Amino acid sequence: YSTLIRVHFELLSEYSEVFLLGMAAPQDNRKRLFSKEKSVRQTTIPEADVELKLIAAILDDSGFEFVETGADSLYLVSEAFPVWINVDPRLKAIVVSTYLSIDPDGDAVEATALAMSANERAPFLSFWIHGDRLNASAMHLFKGGLPRRSLLAFVRTVPKIFTEVTKSVDGGHLLIAPGEQACSRTIH
Repeated sequence: YSTLIRVHFELLSEYSEVFLLGMAAPQDNRKRLFSKEKSVRQTTIPEADVELKLIAAILDDSGFEFVETGADSLYLVSEAFPVWINVDPRLKAIVVSTYLSIDPDGDAVEATALAMSANERAPFLSFWIHGDRLNASAMHLFKGGLPRRSLLAFVRTVPKIFTEVTKSVDGGHLLIAPGEQACSRTIH
């Protein structure tokens, strides 16, 4: 009986889930099952509930491949370049960050100009040079709550924008795509 409820729980809409659990599940199991599933599937996560474990559960439920890299970071392994997701409780923000290596023989002025150009093309992301890397990050504020769809769109969009912008501003001569040597500088 419990297995049947869980299967229906996965398949039905949120309103049907509440009705099904309210009618069929024993009182003590109903709260446990509802709160576990509801927290991952609810449409807006309350501000106080936003934490990396819940973000990980939502991403896992949505098919993202990632590795937990500690108590404060997730590393997306499904991207062609490094992407990290962090929760900043002080700022009340989800932060997605990434980078690409810069040719060590490249011109520092040209690298700075590349970052400035990238910032002009994608104000949604913040680009900067640190050492031999072009870094980028974007923040999604969750003060007042975090809409689940908005989180998923944010995590999908940041790497796409990063890829498009870096391709458009680099011209294939300064940035080094992951897995490539400094002699081959075209981002795929």
